[in-house]
Amino acid sequence: MRLFPAARSGLRRSALVLSLSGAALASGALMGCNKGGDDAKPADAKPKVAWPAKPTDGSPVVVQFKAMEGEGKERRAVFDVFNFDETENISELRMELQYLDASGKVLKTFPHTQISPFYNKEVGQLKAGFFMPPETVKVAAVVSYAKLNTREWGSKPGARIKAPILPTAMPASTAPSAAAPSAAAPASAAPASAAP
Repeated sequence: MRLFPAARSGLRRSALVLSLSGAALASGALMGCNKGGDDAKPADAKPKVAWPAKPTDGSPVVVQFKAMEGEGKERRAVFDVFNFDETENISELRMELQYLDASGKVLKTFPHTQISPFYNKEVGQLKAGFFMPPETVKVAAVVSYAKLNTREWGSKPGARIKAPILPTAMPASTAPSAAAPSAAAPASAAPASAAP
């Protein structure tokens, strides 16, 4: 294949640029190589957060209010989600959001389900707050259910519970009447006038 002189010089320039950029990348990768020791945390590492006390009711999780963000209908509460489980991740949380005013009074409650991973022994983040009253300054989250890898904790709100079947009252047409003699009355009971 025959190339024109301008095309050949363009190919040489491209090859030179590629070889120089490859060398720069390789030297940068070697200089930035971390041997697993004393270098500073990467910029995308999560900041340290003080963990709350572990729940005493057996719950593997605490959802703690952090801040409000956004305006109007886009306003949401931001929560830290603390997964206390040693080995299992949480894949689903069900909770009741309690919208609080400045005095701490509950203005409204709203159910919330979050289906996203919260890894074991880590702090995750959650944003929620649908139908939030405008005077809301804080949101409390009361967790009622957590689904982990191999087990569940709590109960699903709105889940159907198998209630025991209660006996129904007998229809009035089949109930014994008060005027009829009882079938359980002893046969030896005879009227007083029939006595000898």
